[in-house]
Amino acid sequence: MERKGQVEFIVILGLLVVIAVVVFYASQSGMLSPVVSPDVSTAQDSVSNLIRAGAHQTLISMNLYGGYLDDSSFQLGSLTFNGKEVPYWQKNGEIKYPDIHANFKEGVKQYLTENKDGFATAYMEEYGKDLIIGEPTISANFLPDKIDVLVIMPTTLDGSPVPQPYSLSIPTRTEEIRDFSTGFIAFSTQNRPLEYFTLASMLFSPYDEDVQQVPLVLFLLECGDMVYKSWWDIQPGMDKVIKTTLARTYMPGKYPQGVIHTSSHPKYSIPPINGKEYQNLDISFHLPDDFTLTQSNFQFTPDPIYVYAEPVPMTAVCQSDPIYVKYFLHYPVIVRAKDLLTGNSFQFATEVFIFNNTAGQWATDISGYVPTEQKQFCEDTRCLVDITVKDTSGDPIPYADVSFLGCILGRTDSDGKMWRGAPCGVGSLEVQKNGYGTYLEGMSANVQDLTVVLSKTPVINLHLHEVMVQDLTESSQYLIRSDAISLVNTRHTPQSVNLDAFSYTKAEMNSFFFNSKVGRISTLASDEYSVSVSLLTNNVLSGAILFNYIVTEEIDGGDLHLYVPYIPEIAELEGIEDVGVVAGNLGSLFEKCGLGPITTNPVEDFEGCVYSYGEL
Repeated sequence: MERKGQVEFIVILGLLVVIAVVVFYASQSGMLSPVVSPDVSTAQDSVSNLIRAGAHQTLISMNLYGGYLDDSSFQLGSLTFNGKEVPYWQKNGEIKYPDIHANFKEGVKQYLTENKDGFATAYMEEYGKDLIIGEPTISANFLPDKIDVLVIMPTTLDGSPVPQPYSLSIPTRTEEIRDFSTGFIAFSTQNRPLEYFTLASMLFSPYDEDVQQVPLVLFLLECGDMVYKSWWDIQPGMDKVIKTTLARTYMPGKYPQGVIHTSSHPKYSIPPINGKEYQNLDISFHLPDDFTLTQSNFQFTPDPIYVYAEPVPMTAVCQSDPIYVKYFLHYPVIVRAKDLLTGNSFQFATEVFIFNNTAGQWATDISGYVPTEQKQFCEDTRCLVDITVKDTSGDPIPYADVSFLGCILGRTDSDGKMWRGAPCGVGSLEVQKNGYGTYLEGMSANVQDLTVVLSKTPVINLHLHEVMVQDLTESSQYLIRSDAISLVNTRHTPQSVNLDAFSYTKAEMNSFFFNSKVGRISTLASDEYSVSVSLLTNNVLSGAILFNYIVTEEIDGGDLHLYVPYIPEIAELEGIEDVGVVAGNLGSLFEKCGLGPITTNPVEDFEGCVYSYGEL
């Protein structure tokens, strides 16, 4: 019995040793939490809260500064959004972004290092216990919906050690945001989705008076139709295109309910990034504070856009040359990813770059259509242009375009004034306003207290009348009967009218072609013109007339009636000089007969007339 009792004692002693070893190693590995006093437990919880506060503050700063801890270390510079500096992750084709994992650990470490002594002092005041906190060592495990933080930071309470390590979890989508952000920069640099979304918005830009706000192709077919668009005319439409594009770009499946039916503007979906749709994040795109389009970041060619439908020789139609407008556009974008677990928004900046209506090549196209030397010259504004633009009545002309030495200076204000810095030199000052003539004079800066007068270019509704003229060669007379007048294209078809108006003051010819009863002229500035008109029937000359006429501003929007002779014998004349003599005689004939040849009111109750060659 004694031997049996000894054996049982040895077995029990062995079990106690094993249990002691297991407890020792379990406590060392954290598998078994040691029993601590309430005071130590309170200190442990308080330090854990300090660590949690450091983690939250670090996340706030990193979200605000695009993964950086502050705004002092941005690698590609920054821009301002909501009053805060936001770093570029992609600029001019170069990609650089921070190490978010390393910055988080460094941020928590900095927070604890800076605040632990003050925290210990406050703890002494609160609990009367001497808390000493050593230097922290941080590790972190980033998961899709949280960060597990482990901190070893030697701590004693009244000389007694506080158990280590401190372990806590921070609910956050930081890892998903990092994954999206780095993936988006790589994808957008390679595939350029925002560039092509912007181009699509340009293609579908709204129409103003049958012309797109941001036109890509212009081709006019109606005789007399004209389009003039300066940089200042296109700029508002392009600004709207950019804002519309960013506001209507979404991640897959993130369209707001009903958005497809609320607007005619296109809606765009970013393809999955890294094969993921990131449904747990709210992604949005914005412009920075105070963004504006300038001649440096927005250009197009031709500039200004001028299209005019004029007669095609030897045909009975009018058309303009097809104009394909090419654009240079360079604008920044703020990308924001909202963490729905914390409410914080992570933000960084990238750029959109379009050249020749496609995604631009950063290395070669960044200067646009204006050479770098010209840009630098135009930006050196040490001289002054001070002008006032008025019409012929002395009233101010607002929003007239002003250029000097080939540099766009801007537009006059609502009072027709412009006072602005300009490059120095000798060259042309050009002032333009749609609906008015152009001022173009050579001068040198400084241009001060100059008044420029622009005459209005009236819009004329021209009613075309055919007048049958009989050439009585035996008696050397021209006869017009009382029933000889009709609208063009009602008596003889097909017919067309060609009108050339030559200005001696500008030494230029304006040509118009009409194949209907009413034509419209919108490009003849107020001036005196020598006018020649030809009537064509089946593309064969069937009438011609010469006369002088003064175009005035007062006829703007009004009606003029043009009377053109129909005299088939003119086609038998061999030389242009003979045609000119007959056309001049017919001009005199119409004037004597009261047929204008241009009148402000239609001729009514015409009784007919006859004149001899000699009387003309």
